[in-house]
Amino acid sequence: MKLILAIRDWFHRRYSEDRIRLSPSRGSLVRLKTGDRVLIRENLFVVVDQKSIFTEQESQVIYRLREQDPSVSKEAKLSVELIGNELKFVSAKLEYNGEIIELFEDDPVIVGPDVPPSHA
Repeated sequence: MKLILAIRDWFHRRYSEDRIRLSPSRGSLVRLKTGDRVLIRENLFVVVDQKSIFTEQESQVIYRLREQDPSVSKEAKLSVELIGNELKFVSAKLEYNGEIIELFEDDPVIVGPDVPPSHA
């Protein structure tokens, strides 16, 4: 009986609450993994590291990026800010070359780990 009640409660929570809805590009910013390539404003980066901070007030995913070109050793930081435990998208910023660039919905393009750089 407990199992039936647990399943019923799960379905009720799943379909009665408003779930997180992000556009594909915004959602993909939160799902980046080490080794993924990201094309942002004509710069191709590789995700080197990721750190997540989740609190009740705010949540943030911070990525350390480096340029795809091995002859260039420039790094960048991509910060994706979310609202608390709801994980609703607030903003994304790229710190690169001493600038802070506000990213918009159509800016980031996920290239993926297995696509050769010549196709980006």
